[in-house]
Amino acid sequence: TDPSTTPTNVALGKSTSQSTSGWGGEGSRAVDGEHSDGAYDTGPDGTCTHTQNGDPEWWQVDLGGSFIISDFSIYHRTDCCADRLIGANIIVSKTADYNAGVICSASTVGGNVAQPETGTCDGAVGNFITVQHSNAYITICEFEAMGIAVPAPEMQYLGCFNDNNGGRDLTGDRKSVV
Repeated sequence: TDPSTTPTNVALGKSTSQSTSGWGGEGSRAVDGEHSDGAYDTGPDGTCTHTQNGDPEWWQVDLGGSFIISDFSIYHRTDCCADRLIGANIIVSKTADYNAGVICSASTVGGNVAQPETGTCDGAVGNFITVQHSNAYITICEFEAMGIAVPAPEMQYLGCFNDNNGGRDLTGDRKSVV
C-alpha cells in the first residue's frame, strides 16, 4: 500500500489553540495521543481540554500543511459532562478563520456512550480543524483526524521556447534576450 494514500492521524502532536482555557485544560491535551479513561484531571497528567462556556467557544488544531480529511474521532469526557459537545460543529478550513470552512459534522452523541464518537469530513481539504460550540464548555479528551497530505501539483512539460531571434525573451521584461 502506498503510504501517501493511507490515511493517518494528521492531528497527533500538532499545534493547538482554543478560545479560552479553564481548570488547567490546555488545548494540546486533545492531540497528545492519550485517550485515558475520559476522567478529567486538572493536574499535569491530565489529558482533556477545557474551555469556558462563552459564545462562541472553539478548539483548533493547526495541521501544519494542507490535508484531505476523511474522518475524525472525538473522545469525550466520561466522568461527567459527556453531553457538552452535542451540537458542536467540526469544521475543516484553509486558514485559522473557521467561519470560511466546511462543516464536516455536528457532534450528536453524549452521555456515557461508547468511545470515540466518529464522523466524516468526506474529503474536505484544509490546514485547520476546529471544534466550535456556543454557550457551552468544550472538553475533548482526544481528537483524531484521519487524512492524507494534499499531493503536489503535477508539472506538465509543454516543450521548449526558442525564439530569441524574434526579440522575445524568457524573463518577461521585454528588455533582455536570454
